Amino acid sequence: MNARNTYNGPTFKTAVGVPVLALSLLLSCSPCSIAATPINHQITLPSGATWCNDTDINELLRQVNIFRASNGYGSLSIDPLGMEDAELRVVQFSQYMQQVPLPSPLDPHQGWDTTAAGIGYHVVQENLAYMASSPLFIILGAWNDLLHIQAMLNDQANVAGVSCIVSQGLPYWSFEPGCTNAFCGQSTPQGPGVTITAPSDSSSVSGQITL
Repeated sequence: MNARNTYNGPTFKTAVGVPVLALSLLLSCSPCSIAATPINHQITLPSGATWCNDTDINELLRQVNIFRASNGYGSLSIDPLGMEDAELRVVQFSQYMQQVPLPSPLDPHQGWDTTAAGIGYHVVQENLAYMASSPLFIILGAWNDLLHIQAMLNDQANVAGVSCIVSQGLPYWSFEPGCTNAFCGQSTPQGPGVTITAPSDSSSVSGQITL
C-alpha cells in the first residue's frame, strides 16, 4: 500500500490553474460543524514547540468536512487515536523539516503508517502542511492538488485526527484520515473527478509548500 502523498522537493503553488474548492463553499456548512471543545492533547511537546490554538486545529477538520460535504462525502468524526497519531506525526514532521534543509529532496511522510500502526490507529492517508497559519488557505492552497484532494475525499475514511504546532516560529499541520474498520486502507483510493472554481484571491495562498 502506498497511500501517502509523495513529495519530490519544494513546490510553491498558488490556486491558479489547479483544482481548488470555491471559497463560497468553504464558508458555511451546518452539518459539518466541529464541537468547539478544548483539545485534550495526548503527548508532551519537545522543548521550544507550542500547540496552535484549539480553534484553529478544530477549524482545519471543519473545513475538510465542508469540502467532503460539497463533494457528496460524509463528515469525518474526531477520533482519540487519530488525534494522538496526528500529534505524533506533526512533531515528527517538524523535526524532519528542521533537520533536512531546503532544497534537499524531502520525504516528510516517512513513518506515516508505522506511527499509526504503533498505537492501533487505522490510518488511510496523510496530508501535511507548514508555513501557513490559516486552515482555510491550507485547503485552498497547499492541498489543492490531486493527491491531497484524494486524502481529504478518501471514501474509506470515517474518522480523522488533526494537529498543529508552532516550532522555531513556523506552524506545522497534520491531517490523518482513518477508519474504524480493521480492514480499511488496504488499497490506494482513486479520488473522484472534482470540478471546482478557483477563489478570487489566489495570491493569498501563494508560498505554501505542498507536502
